[in-house]
Amino acid sequence: MKIVYAVVIALLLTGCSGVSNKTLDYHDAQSQPGYGFIQFDFSKAKPLLNVTADQIDYTVHYADEGRSLFVDVKGATFKNRVLKAYIPLYKGYRFRSVSPYLLQVACKTCHTSPVNIWPTVYAVSEVGGTWCKETEYLNRVTFDWTNGCKGDWRDKGGIEGSKQLLGRLLITPRFHPQYLDSFTNRAPSGHQSAGS
Repeated sequence: MKIVYAVVIALLLTGCSGVSNKTLDYHDAQSQPGYGFIQFDFSKAKPLLNVTADQIDYTVHYADEGRSLFVDVKGATFKNRVLKAYIPLYKGYRFRSVSPYLLQVACKTCHTSPVNIWPTVYAVSEVGGTWCKETEYLNRVTFDWTNGCKGDWRDKGGIEGSKQLLGRLLITPRFHPQYLDSFTNRAPSGHQSAGS
C-alpha cells in the first residue's frame, strides 16, 4: 500500500516547483557518464503480465536539497528477463532510487488479480538508512528484493508469502566504486515517497 501512496505523491508533485521530469532513451542512458547500473533479474520471478517484449522502461529518482528529478528511461533491454538499469549522472543531483515501471503478476489467492508491484532499490545514504540492518546491501552483492524486515508488511503475510506471489527477484548493484556502496529494498518509514 505504501508503494501506491508513493506513486500518487509522485504524480501530485510533478506540478510542484522543485520537481522536474525528463525522458531518456536507453541507449543514451548507457552511453552517458554515470554511476553504473543496478541489475534486476526476473528470471526466477513469476511471469510479468504487462511485459510482453524484450524491452522494459524504468524510472530513476534523483534528489538534492528539496529538489527532485525523475528520469524515465525508455526501451531498456529485457533479454532473458534481466534489466540492467543504467544510472546517468546529473549535475546538481544525487541518485536516490530506481525502479522498473509498474509491473503486474497474477495471484490466485488475492482479493484482486493481477497484483501491481513497483520494485524499488534505494541509495541508503539518500533515504536515511533502512528499516532494518538485514536489508542493507553492499555494492556488487546480490540480494532478493522480496526479503524484508521482521515486523514489516512482508512479515505479516510471511516473507515466504511475498516470495510465493512474486518468486525471487534478484538485485545486483554494480556502481563504480567512487559512488555509492550501500543499497536497500526497504527505505525507512517516511522516506519512500517522492521528494522526501
